[in-house]
Amino acid sequence: MSKLTTKLVLMFGVVIVSYAVILVYNFSHFTADVLNSHHVDIIFRGAENVAETFERMLPEKTGPENFIQSIKSLENVEYSLAMLSDISDYSYSLCDRNGQYLYLNDNQLIEKQDISLIPEAETVRDSALAGESSCIEFPTSDGHIIAGAAPIQNDSGETVGIILILHQASDSIAMQSKINSFLFGLTLVVLLLLLLVIVFMSNRFTAPIRKITLIAKEPAQGNLTIQTHIHQKDEIGELAYSMDQLAIELRKSKEIQKNEAKMHDNFLADISHELKTPVTVIRGSLEALADGVIKNPEDVAAYYQQMLSESRYLQKLIQDLLMISTLKTKEFKIKQEPVHLSEVMSDTAMSARGMAMKKKIQFVTQAPENDFVTLGDYELIRKLLMLILDNAVKYTESGKSIYYYQTQKGEIVIQDEGVGMDQEALSNIFKRFYRQGKGIECGSSGMGLAIAKEIAVRHQIEIQVTSKLGVGTTFTLIFPIDHDQGK
Repeated sequence: MSKLTTKLVLMFGVVIVSYAVILVYNFSHFTADVLNSHHVDIIFRGAENVAETFERMLPEKTGPENFIQSIKSLENVEYSLAMLSDISDYSYSLCDRNGQYLYLNDNQLIEKQDISLIPEAETVRDSALAGESSCIEFPTSDGHIIAGAAPIQNDSGETVGIILILHQASDSIAMQSKINSFLFGLTLVVLLLLLLVIVFMSNRFTAPIRKITLIAKEPAQGNLTIQTHIHQKDEIGELAYSMDQLAIELRKSKEIQKNEAKMHDNFLADISHELKTPVTVIRGSLEALADGVIKNPEDVAAYYQQMLSESRYLQKLIQDLLMISTLKTKEFKIKQEPVHLSEVMSDTAMSARGMAMKKKIQFVTQAPENDFVTLGDYELIRKLLMLILDNAVKYTESGKSIYYYQTQKGEIVIQDEGVGMDQEALSNIFKRFYRQGKGIECGSSGMGLAIAKEIAVRHQIEIQVTSKLGVGTTFTLIFPIDHDQGK
């Protein structure tokens, strides 16, 4: 049995035992009071009934001075007292105002003067001589004694004597003892049954907690596939659900860590591959120049030009790597300032038009009709648009067109008549170091659209791309518009 189960059993056991003790104690005293009250009531009514019987039997002209003599003169007085004693097991005595007593002892009628009574019995006797029936119960060293008395009146309504009943309530004590024994035995049986129920219920109550405790140790051993399979609509059920969710989240976290580690390895491999070519070219050119292999001034100039081109490529690659690394850092906080899309479009359009003119590409743009505002970093949003525009110019042939405009909803569209992409290329364009066709030919690092994607994610900008081989590609940027700032 677990520690929690033991505590629950002890706790409920103490409560139930305490309740049982209080209940038995109070019930025992209640039954004792009921039994005593019952005897007092019987003796009280018995005294009055016997008094009425003797009143009917009294001879005429019976008075206080001859009450005992009149009773003795009755033919069946001994029989009547004997019958009453046999039926009720009480002690009956007749008494007059002068303290003369008449009672039956060993079937013999005894007359005695001034019998010594205990104070309680004297009180009952005096009340009856005064004309009032009474009955009282009082404890003694041998148990309880009940004394009752009722007046006996003649035809004139004068109290001529009394009937006095004394009863040693030993049978009440015996009855009470039996009741107490029964209650004690019944309480023990009930307590044993309740103990079994408490153990069963406590064990059943703590079973889910024990199961959760065991399962909680599994993740430390590397087991993240565990589930409690506990479904209860209470706090334990909520705890089990939380434990299951924790295991699920830990599994997800482990998968994310594994994927991130794989991506990190791939990233390092990609960087190594990207750096290898320009470094090799630069080193080879320098070795050739240093060894004097290349002496022709025109060839030397070509080698220097090649090294300069590779150095510029390395510089751009390093800058792109630093930017994407910065954007992926959670600690990097972007500005949250109002950015007017019309302003940033006008700025980028001027730069993009210059790039397009160099390739003899027609750059078509129009001023936005509405001034939409979003929150973010102006320079980063400008960088995002320039990266996509640069990509459009790079993949569009001379004589073709690029369209740059804003929709009525505030979406910015960059549409080119370039070479287009197939479905495979379309699904990979935002990956780092991915290049296709013209990008490879012109020495692109393959980081531009990856950076654009990171900027869009940090600004909650949705990028939608559609493309068709030989027709062109369309980028649609959906900005979170700040309507409070817009005009």
